[in-house]
Amino acid sequence: DNRIKSINLTENKGISENTNAGVAVASGDFVSFFDHDDILEPDLLFSYAEAIENNNDVDLLYCDEDKLMPDGKLAQPFFKPDFNIDLLRNNNYICHMLTIRKSLLDTLEPNTKEFDGAQDHNLTLRAVEKARKVHHVAKVLYHWRLSETSTAANADSKPYATIAGIKAVQSHLDRLGLNAKVEQARRPFTYKVTYAVPDSHPLVSIIIPTKDHADILDNCIKSIVEKSTYDNYELVIIENNSTEKATFDYYDKLQAKYPDIVRLVTWEHEFNFSKLMNFGVAHAKSDYLLLLNNDTEVITPNWIETMLGICAREDVGAVGAKLYYPDNTIQHAGLCVTGGVAGHLCQSMPRDNWGYFALNDAQQDFSAVTAACIMTKRSEYEKVGGFTEELQVAFNDVDFCLKLREINDLIVYTPEVELYHYESISRGTENSTDKRIRFHKEVAYMNYRWAKYYVEGDPYMNPNLTVEEPINRYYHL
Repeated sequence: DNRIKSINLTENKGISENTNAGVAVASGDFVSFFDHDDILEPDLLFSYAEAIENNNDVDLLYCDEDKLMPDGKLAQPFFKPDFNIDLLRNNNYICHMLTIRKSLLDTLEPNTKEFDGAQDHNLTLRAVEKARKVHHVAKVLYHWRLSETSTAANADSKPYATIAGIKAVQSHLDRLGLNAKVEQARRPFTYKVTYAVPDSHPLVSIIIPTKDHADILDNCIKSIVEKSTYDNYELVIIENNSTEKATFDYYDKLQAKYPDIVRLVTWEHEFNFSKLMNFGVAHAKSDYLLLLNNDTEVITPNWIETMLGICAREDVGAVGAKLYYPDNTIQHAGLCVTGGVAGHLCQSMPRDNWGYFALNDAQQDFSAVTAACIMTKRSEYEKVGGFTEELQVAFNDVDFCLKLREINDLIVYTPEVELYHYESISRGTENSTDKRIRFHKEVAYMNYRWAKYYVEGDPYMNPNLTVEEPINRYYHL
């Protein structure tokens, strides 16, 4: 077959430089990187070619994959999200059958021995920095053969790969001028990226709406004051229709104890979460806004710095955290846009369960995060008109995030920030007729305003994954 070219090297130069020798003689419009012992589906190249024909600006392609077990069975399918730059910095989720336009590949600095073990990750990061469009084929078209010496079976088989991976991600961030530190995360071949707080050490406005339940608010504020390691913040407390004398006594004590930090503003109208947020933002002094429910409790001491470092990036519109119920099950690890408007990912799973391919333990981009704890920039908040006031109670945070996505801002979820969330203690459940009617109207608003998501699907959720709560982000059999 004259399509097969055999290259005989005089010495083994390692995987990076051996691969470079193959790239040098490749004559195709695209170059695909295929491991020597793995298996392709017959329609893989067809699917890639079809995508290229339909999108002439595609410069990089990848597909879903699974494992080829020693007994010949296929298992462990990895259904990937569409392009997700923060997840790619956490780990090389794109991985196998990476395909790059040759004209782009020729402009990239080739891999060297120092990246052996993470050569694909380094190449992918370099390519996405310049690619016009990255295309994901959401089908399992690649089978990764499991063997004792492969990283698929044994993460300890290539200890040098982690060092190379850290270098690849750090080099990528340095090229982009992002001030960040990379270190190994909690799992093999995954990387924790900590973005530096801006040199200006900016003020952060923590905006907390509240009604009565002074003990709940006190628990929240104590956790902020006693645990936070960032010192430049203000607490803007929005009082809304409290009736208990103990609540107002608590406000007086709070302002007397923390006169330089706490400011109380009063919203004297109906409960409307969107209006409350917009009102609070109007009274906040900072360009960085941290919207926080009164029924939360901080766990992570450097929570503000972590969120602020991410939020300060030019490409980021909002940052969300990982939240737990009091029984240490997951309340929030990102949101997916679904037929039922939106759902919390991995909800009700145990705190120490990292979920499908450990994705809830990976910093990554989503379509939305909950406003129970969300940081955003005032500039972006104002660009999208803040919270939509027609959405009084439900889905205003999802709508806000989708408006940010509409202007190409990223929504970043970080598991490096953890809080407890005692969910809806102040306002109760949606059980009255009036509340159910209002909820129905808000569902209708979301389905009308964001119809595209409900037809095309959430780009950060693979179509092969279930999105029903609480067992979401599991694959269909």
